[in-house]
Amino acid sequence: MDKTEMLEKARIQASVTHNTHEGVVASQAVALAVYYFANKIGKKEGLRDYLYQQTNELFSINKTTRIACDAIDTIDAVLTVLSQSSSLTEVLDKSVKLGGDTDSVASIACGIAFFSNEYAKNFPDFLERDIENGPYGKDYLVKLSEKLR
Repeated sequence: MDKTEMLEKARIQASVTHNTHEGVVASQAVALAVYYFANKIGKKEGLRDYLYQQTNELFSINKTTRIACDAIDTIDAVLTVLSQSSSLTEVLDKSVKLGGDTDSVASIACGIAFFSNEYAKNFPDFLERDIENGPYGKDYLVKLSEKLR
């Protein structure tokens, strides 16, 4: 998918549940972060600058307080966690330790980090071993992962 189409799809997706300027920019920032790593545009140290160039939004990478249920605050937390981590386990741990809207931060940050070779893919075994296998459980996620590779 080209970047223009991706950004439009991110805008449409955000408009369903987060139809504000901040919600759209945050959705596009997540899409752009995946695009950045999936297309090997640069290293994690350059991600924040890349997002600024693409969105004209200056995100923080120094988040230290609880995450509010706020689109920009969430992206600040995601970028902070990504900038301070070198593995998926670290991303998950640092996301939870920030407090607040940790499920959003952890899922977004881990999803982005998955696309970069700079993060060790080292989730604890129990996360995969003990996952439920309902309609959108383990088998579904394995198939989805295979499609993304």
